[in-house]
Amino acid sequence: MRHQLKKGIGISFKQFKIHPKLSFEEKARLYENLSALLQSGIPIIKILDILSSQNHKSQLFTNIKEGLLSGNSLKDSMKETLYFDELSLALVEVGEKTGELENAFDRLSEYYHHLDETYKDVRSASYYPFFIIFMILFLFGFIIFYFLPNIISLYGGEVPQIGGWTQILIEGCLFIKEYIF
Repeated sequence: MRHQLKKGIGISFKQFKIHPKLSFEEKARLYENLSALLQSGIPIIKILDILSSQNHKSQLFTNIKEGLLSGNSLKDSMKETLYFDELSLALVEVGEKTGELENAFDRLSEYYHHLDETYKDVRSASYYPFFIIFMILFLFGFIIFYFLPNIISLYGGEVPQIGGWTQILIEGCLFIKEYIF
């Protein structure tokens, strides 16, 4: 798909293609299941059928199976789906060449479990700063729009001459209330 901007200039949007993605948790479960099923002696084609029937991403497993049936390696079949990163593909390739595919899937499962836990820890740790920022903004708004106007109304609507930082705060709040909000 090419679009012409000016005479002789074209832009290709192929580089902006959105690739499908699996979450860390989904990858960890996938590799865990593949390892367990391979260790129990089930052939890889049958494993892909089983996973296809149990997973909402059944097209992924169907595509891998079709790649295998057409003579491609497991690594190449997985690569064609665009779901898998280079690390996963490299470990699968090593596992295929050494005959230790179960161990490769075990290691990938452990790796993605660790990444998933780290991702969840970072995400949960980021909630606290956002909460603090929200509370500061809430309290700032409360002081400007409720508390200080009530204090000023106690003085009959006139700003008392207090001096120092309090005077600056009151004048700033009145300015923000009158000219900004």
